[in-house]
Amino acid sequence: MSRKTKKGKNIKYLISKAILAEKECFYLETIFLCHSIIEERLRSTILKTDNNFGAKHKIPGCIKRFKLNITNKDYLFEIFFTRNLLKEIYIWKKSKRDNLIHELENNYNMINNKSTLEEIAKDGMYLMKELNASVMRWKKRAKKTNII
Repeated sequence: MSRKTKKGKNIKYLISKAILAEKECFYLETIFLCHSIIEERLRSTILKTDNNFGAKHKIPGCIKRFKLNITNKDYLFEIFFTRNLLKEIYIWKKSKRDNLIHELENNYNMINNKSTLEEIAKDGMYLMKELNASVMRWKKRAKKTNII
């Protein structure tokens, strides 16, 4: 599925920036971009099925709604979004990304440890790519079945 909307083109651009940042070893930038893309992809996917969901929801709220939709088997989410992927995203956000971001000011050892930053960035990149691929596959099917 090609990106036709302005928003789709922006997402494609941000993904390319995250890939370049990781390649150039700008791990903090990679982490920030991956987190933002993951959050946007989760939120925008739910908004396609529930206009009342709202832009205020962050990753944990989005994952909670995804799990509800998977349990209820609404909107074909159970086919494209595995509980394992959602769990991995939540764990990455809470135990890796958040720990790093909340320690930027105080934990010089963490932010100066290249291998730790690289690991968090690589994990975020993997999850962002997996989620993005799932969203694209879901959108294609959802359009064919008139869900969206």
